[in-house]
Amino acid sequence: MKIFFIFLFIVFLSTEVNSFENPKIKIENFFINKYEVTIKEFEQFAKKNNYITLAEKNGGGYEWGAGWEKRDGWNYKSPYGSTPKSLLEPAVHINRFEAEKYCQSINGRLPTFKEWKISAYKQILSSKLFEINKTYKYPSGDEPKNMNSQGVLGYNKHVDVTTLPEGINELVAMGGNVWEWVLDQFVPPSAKAPTGTLVNPLVAPNTLYPRLVKGGSWDDGAVNHRSAARMGSVEAWKQQDPQIPKSVWYHTDAIFVGFRVIRPREIPSIEDVEKYWPSEADILAIPSR
Repeated sequence: MKIFFIFLFIVFLSTEVNSFENPKIKIENFFINKYEVTIKEFEQFAKKNNYITLAEKNGGGYEWGAGWEKRDGWNYKSPYGSTPKSLLEPAVHINRFEAEKYCQSINGRLPTFKEWKISAYKQILSSKLFEINKTYKYPSGDEPKNMNSQGVLGYNKHVDVTTLPEGINELVAMGGNVWEWVLDQFVPPSAKAPTGTLVNPLVAPNTLYPRLVKGGSWDDGAVNHRSAARMGSVEAWKQQDPQIPKSVWYHTDAIFVGFRVIRPREIPSIEDVEKYWPSEADILAIPSR
């Protein structure tokens, strides 16, 4: 099975995603999608594989109101319970497992926290707008501008990804629009910095909850778009949700969480396949707490 997966990966290197093209940006040793995965892309995957999401099975997804409230009919096809204005809006009401299944279908995966962070804040590519090799405070640069964040661009919900401006490394909506799944388990930032050189570090999940998301949504302030927002965002959720840790991590099919795909530049080893592409059996074997 592992050998077959690597063969598929080789084939994918010379192919592109059909229909809407989500460009791949080369960052160090991997490619990352320019945009969050869209409704159109996820719907193509679902139709091809007869895939039904948990939000569809349960009759709706969740939104924060007077606590976490279920919204009938809300799913990735109808994120607010009705036909979206554009199929190029980000696919939301997608839980971590479903996001991973989509990534695997195109021989990609979710980014690790470190891969996501480098892509969002450190300018790797040559640019007329940003200084190369500089690490910025926000995915939009030194200031929290040009992001779909609390009305900065005039929006009061997530929107078509192609309508938003580019930020660091020509990536779109790494800050704002919707939070994005990454591979790592959520853990509080360590008070002790790691020593030595870490190669492709990953905090491998050992429980189903909590998992890490990054970037902030359209409804979040600038603090949640910063590089260090992992701690800040948790503090903010604690203030809003007395049920922590049953927050975004618990209702994983919430309205404000999406994802994007990365692909390593080199063919992964068997060890990396087992590390970054866990089987369904491996995922189901992880305890909930």
